[in-house]
Amino acid sequence: MISDEFSIKGWNVLILYECTCEDADYIVESLKDINCPSKFIEEALDNLETCNLNIGLTYSNLTIKESVIVVSKTSSSG
Repeated sequence: MISDEFSIKGWNVLILYECTCEDADYIVESLKDINCPSKFIEEALDNLETCNLNIGLTYSNLTIKESVIVVSKTSSSG
């Protein structure tokens, strides 16, 4: 997994690239850190635990101006 954090006009963004199902715990903790509701975390975990390629998710907390963006490994590089 590759991670990148940056801020744009006061909005903090965490992007996680090339994620695999082994990264699910870290992703869940990142979602918890921005107060993502548990029902969305459960859905994300169900999706991540499939270990499928070509999946992703995004959650943004408008109140604290933070986002987590997750991009799994892909089946093609092009």
